[in-house]
Amino acid sequence: MKPLCSHSNFTLLFTLVIIFLFPSCATIFSGANQNIKIKTEPKGAEVYINGQNTYVYTPCKVKVERRQKKTDQNKRNELNIEARKEGFENSTLNVKSSFNVISAGSIAMFGLPFLIDWAAGSHLKYNKSNYLYLAPAKTKVIEPKQVEEVQPTIVEKIEIPKKAITYSFKSDIDYDIPFGDKYYNKRFALIIGNEDYAMHNSELNENANVKYAVNDAASFKEYAVSVLGIPEDNITFLPNATLAQMKKGISKLNLFAKNSYGEAELFFYFAGHGLPHEESKKPFLIPVDVTGKDLDLAISLDDTFQKLSEYKTRKVTCFLDACFSGGSRVGDLYSSRGVKVVPKQSDVSGNMVVFAASSADQSALAYDEQKHGLFTYHLLKKFKESGGKVTYGELEEYLKKQLPLQSILINEKEQLPQIRTGFNIDENWKAWEF
Repeated sequence: MKPLCSHSNFTLLFTLVIIFLFPSCATIFSGANQNIKIKTEPKGAEVYINGQNTYVYTPCKVKVERRQKKTDQNKRNELNIEARKEGFENSTLNVKSSFNVISAGSIAMFGLPFLIDWAAGSHLKYNKSNYLYLAPAKTKVIEPKQVEEVQPTIVEKIEIPKKAITYSFKSDIDYDIPFGDKYYNKRFALIIGNEDYAMHNSELNENANVKYAVNDAASFKEYAVSVLGIPEDNITFLPNATLAQMKKGISKLNLFAKNSYGEAELFFYFAGHGLPHEESKKPFLIPVDVTGKDLDLAISLDDTFQKLSEYKTRKVTCFLDACFSGGSRVGDLYSSRGVKVVPKQSDVSGNMVVFAASSADQSALAYDEQKHGLFTYHLLKKFKESGGKVTYGELEEYLKKQLPLQSILINEKEQLPQIRTGFNIDENWKAWEF
């Protein structure tokens, strides 16, 4: 007579118990839906997901199904996020799904519970934080020529929108940005990304634009909030800034320092064109409405540094993804210039540290594959890998090791970052933490 509970029966029973006790990990812990954050610059944009109006406005959280069908707007298991706001160009962002690691537990359980995760779409996940920039709508007025001078004709003006520069691709540094657990009320930032010079100057063509500069500034802003702990209200963000906007932004940062009585930490980020004066060799930051022929109207880097260090602060940190030799990521602002100039070094005083993208007569190059400046990409990559827990000295070492080699591999040109500090802080700055 056989025993009522043989070894084989016990094994089968145990397996069934395990399967029913630990089913579909991702379905239990993650669910079939996911909340994603959507921010835009400017705020107040209406959000569409895969062509459907969500009836919410940025900044916002939107609940989306993890499993998505293919439509005209998106591929299968992909989100097409579109932001619309009156007076601005629509902006879109395609967000691809990735594997939800929680579902790995289902696979470990003989793979059977994973079928439940797969059916619910719980094995998929999307980037939690998403950012879109909406460019102001621009129009160009074209006056038709008069056919006959003797015959007066009433002709309506034809307005043709001029398309703003947008990039739907997101770099790997723009996904899963780490969130710090601290906010610093006395940290203030001015972030400028000057890219579209051609739109503001009729004499310039698209080769004069600084590729991905707005992308760079927008991504740096996300890291400034999430990693550096700078309150969003303390950040002045200027995409394609004019001369007046840049002057106002620098003065605002100066006033923050003045009224913080030595407690402020200032951050200044600039991606765009820099140029040296042909006679004095002094470097200038170029607003989008100024060309290389009018450097007297540009922003002196010397004056900027002096303005940022005028009042006592805890520290001042500058990031410059620009070169000051007359070259650029693509073209330059001098249509006839073919020679680069070694710019004169700007004076750095006080407790200021400057991280610059290139040295001497080198150009600050682009990283086309990642749609960023090469310098900004590696700067933010280090912030992402470290979660912001990195010292100034460690960042210097990383940039000096990685950037020159990657520049040769990617662009076949040399680009050596430069770090400069105020003369009175010795080597103490290397132990500073972000």
